[in-house]
Amino acid sequence: MWAAPPPASSARTTNGAESFHSDFNKQFYAPHPNMRLVISVLKGIQAESDLKITSIKKGVTNVLKKPTRDLLAALDGLWQQYEQDGDLLNYLDGISRRYNLNNDDDVV
Repeated sequence: MWAAPPPASSARTTNGAESFHSDFNKQFYAPHPNMRLVISVLKGIQAESDLKITSIKKGVTNVLKKPTRDLLAALDGLWQQYEQDGDLLNYLDGISRRYNLNNDDDVV
């Protein structure tokens, strides 16, 4: 599983329900939030979903920022090199150097 090619997209997960649940839980700071807050968050999610559906219907695409494009290109290059030479340690070392250990969202 960990030795599979990198995903074509930069999504953190391929499981839609897992992704939704993770994002939904991040909206609350208490284990049992007020019902009004829950409804407000659900309305926001619905508005965001409507916007995404409308954008898809109109053919609007999301353009990746340059740092993300550069990271994906570097990861793809490392994977291609790994497929050629089979050097797992070099591949893992190359990947590990591209991420900031203090924040998962930051790339070096």
